Amino acid sequence: TSATINAAVANAESNGKIIFLNPGTWTLNADVTVPRTRRLKIPSGTTINTNGFTLTVQDYYDADGPACFTGTGTVIGTDKNGLINVQHFGANPDNSDDDTAAILMAVKSIPPGTAFSTTKGSGYLYFPLPKTQTGFYKVSSTIDLSNRWNAGMMAPTLITRGQSDVDGERGALIKWYGATNTDIVLLHNLISFELINISIDGRDIAGVVGLALGPRVTQTSIVKMVRAHHIEVSHCDIGIRHGDYAANGPDVASNTFNDTYI
Repeated sequence: TSATINAAVANAESNGKIIFLNPGTWTLNADVTVPRTRRLKIPSGTTINTNGFTLTVQDYYDADGPACFTGTGTVIGTDKNGLINVQHFGANPDNSDDDTAAILMAVKSIPPGTAFSTTKGSGYLYFPLPKTQTGFYKVSSTIDLSNRWNAGMMAPTLITRGQSDVDGERGALIKWYGATNTDIVLLHNLISFELINISIDGRDIAGVVGLALGPRVTQTSIVKMVRAHHIEVSHCDIGIRHGDYAANGPDVASNTFNDTYI
């Protein structure tokens, strides 16, 4: 399959040619790179199984449907809106399926960065809203955004706890179904990160932290220039933690939280 895609890339005669993947499952057996001069079209019914390899799309991919990426590999690139849509990786906010693996695969689409760069650590995780009032993203392990510089996490609008959902009491974009004493979202070793319209519900599970700026262990952690707009964290032991130890506290003065409810 990789050879077929690479051949299509090589045989495209001029800039702007579209590489169209017919419906079905395409399983990679080698790394694939789609250059900026080509467009990758993923129609509805097409799935790319990364199978431990890396698909790099230097411009953007045009995906018609959800769940178009699976497997243990990595997809580097964004959709035509410049976003990394978690539903393209299989996340489904229907409040029944565990969306953790899909979200973490989407996180891998943001290349880890170590400095300000246009090619490293750039990308926004995009969470489309559930189609029904009872829907949410079900998460059971930490959404670890360590080393994801110049990036972000966003939804179109804020789902608030005042909106009734399947629990019969409150709404949220992300709900925790994991272990006690765990961070739901972790920002660690990064500079310049934005959170927009994110609501998190810890479901009263003991020791849970909704949004952690810096890890729980004693280690150095740089967390600077975090900008948050319309954030709601509820039913957690700690809503937002700004580091537990002197060695891992974030640069609080450079971080800005607007319209935040805890």
